[in-house]
Amino acid sequence: MAYKYNPFTGTLDRVGVSAGGSGISGTLTANGAVYATGVSTITSTAALTDGQLLIGDTGSNPVAGTLTQPASGITITNGAGSITFALADDLAGLEGLTGTGVVTRTSANSYATSSIANNQVLIGDSGNVVQQVGLSNGELLIGDTGGTPVGATLTAGAGISITNGAGSITVASSGGGLSWTEVTGTSQSMAVGNGYIANNAAQVTLTLPASAAVGDVVRVAGKGAGGWKIAQNASQTIRILGSTTTSGVTGQIVPDEDIAAIELVCTTANNQWTAISMMGNYTVT
Repeated sequence: MAYKYNPFTGTLDRVGVSAGGSGISGTLTANGAVYATGVSTITSTAALTDGQLLIGDTGSNPVAGTLTQPASGITITNGAGSITFALADDLAGLEGLTGTGVVTRTSANSYATSSIANNQVLIGDSGNVVQQVGLSNGELLIGDTGGTPVGATLTAGAGISITNGAGSITVASSGGGLSWTEVTGTSQSMAVGNGYIANNAAQVTLTLPASAAVGDVVRVAGKGAGGWKIAQNASQTIRILGSTTTSGVTGQIVPDEDIAAIELVCTTANNQWTAISMMGNYTVT
């Protein structure tokens, strides 16, 4: 042991650790990390390999270990006296990109930008690429199951009007649920949700809508001296006053007076119509 005289206390004090023993004992390994295992005992790890650190363990002796690399995102490279961290997916490809817009990854570590036009809506297409959609007055972005959404306007049904404006859509009833048309010719194909005024010196032939849903309505009112009749399409019939017309294009109803009027409702989709109100007498064939 090594001692030094202390003139202030008149004693010999033990100092330092000299070769060959000092009251501190232990076995050391070349190139190992040294740590204490007790008050007067030291030891060391095995020789540290590239990238190893002495890592603490609360309440226990520290151990030599390397940093743990996560499953993805970061790589750790251990070298002689060095530890290097890097992003597993290098973002260096983003460096040098200029301007504003959409950034798209074109390949590993490679990116590109595309500009965004004014007033565009961004959506992802089936190829997982960002696309731009321009919307005009009244258009909405409407979904398409399994496909790319599209910009489109609402469609007006019977008795409904739609007015598209800048940033606005106005939906209104066109009045009474029916739109009326004055027929001045001698023939007219009818549409559901519409009324027709037959006004010709000769007889006006009005043909039932080829397609109709249950509950759809048509009306006819006579005005001209020639009168009118309702004709049918294939497989259609009209039930009126306890009678039913012949099925198909040969069936028809003809009022006895030119000013007669009638309302028909579809009772079987596309094919059967029933008179629910009328004025005048009718010939059913």
